[in-house]
Amino acid sequence: MENVVLFGNGLNLLNNDLSWHDLLDKILHEGLEDKDTSVCIPSALPNTLQYDFILFNSYSVGKSIVEERQLILKKCIADNVKHFATNDIYKILGELKVDTYLTTNYDHTLDESLRQIGYVPDLSKSNKQEKLYNIRRSRAFSKSGDTKIIYPIHGDIDNPKSIVIGYNHYCGTIGKLDAYLKGRAVWEGKPLPKMEVRLYSEDFAVKSWIDHFFFSNVHILGLGLDFSEIDLWWILDRRKRLIMEDCPIKNHIIFYDIVKKDVSSCYDKDLSREELKFKAKYEILAKMDVEKCIYEVEKDDYNSSYRKAIGNIENYIKTCI
Repeated sequence: MENVVLFGNGLNLLNNDLSWHDLLDKILHEGLEDKDTSVCIPSALPNTLQYDFILFNSYSVGKSIVEERQLILKKCIADNVKHFATNDIYKILGELKVDTYLTTNYDHTLDESLRQIGYVPDLSKSNKQEKLYNIRRSRAFSKSGDTKIIYPIHGDIDNPKSIVIGYNHYCGTIGKLDAYLKGRAVWEGKPLPKMEVRLYSEDFAVKSWIDHFFFSNVHILGLGLDFSEIDLWWILDRRKRLIMEDCPIKNHIIFYDIVKKDVSSCYDKDLSREELKFKAKYEILAKMDVEKCIYEVEKDDYNSSYRKAIGNIENYIKTCI
């Protein structure tokens, strides 16, 4: 069974690059001209609604104003993340014996690490056909007959319209996921069977990154899995429903969490409100048949913790060979 890695912005934060909140705060004050400069983003809002707060923070009206403002904001996001630098963890990730990476990041930081170890872009195996959504979108890199595929599941800076942010785009994405898994999608001119039909018939041909959540072992790293990531939670929920219906799902999903404090075994009364969220996340992931590996950071050395996690992924892959 194939092993794939799903990674998020935690790897960029090793370089002290922008956190998601800092990025949103920056585009609030720099992204638009027709804005109310007296407001701040309410911190209690989930990330998805923080973006919508910025989008609707306008004195302007008109039929096309929302779409125009949305594209400006997405271009601003792309401009702010396109210069993110690579680091040693990205290089180690690129050297892993995996052929497929999924990422919620919009940037091309892993691409740069792959170039540094000899991979070159392979346009013949990339897919950039989609204009707005990211069901098939991918970038490919090859070296000596070996190809690595990157699926930017939340969009790509090369196409700012594809950047998934805000409830409208997230919910539109879920509509695409729902159609893909429930047999309402058309693929290469033919109806795509329901996921359960494909599982029973052992049709494991990968047509989208979505398939990996059912056909491959997925190692999740550097991604907080915030509850605002409603598309990923929807897929995990759908997968668990099919497991309960006794569909032949045999893959494993492992969540590697790098934290300052492991709260998984603590009593609720001893935890802060934010820590309770972490514990609740672990509990619902367990109910969804997602395994967890937690790494406590010592002396703010996140780099070492990521190395340990990737080392464990490497050992896991070796047992599958």
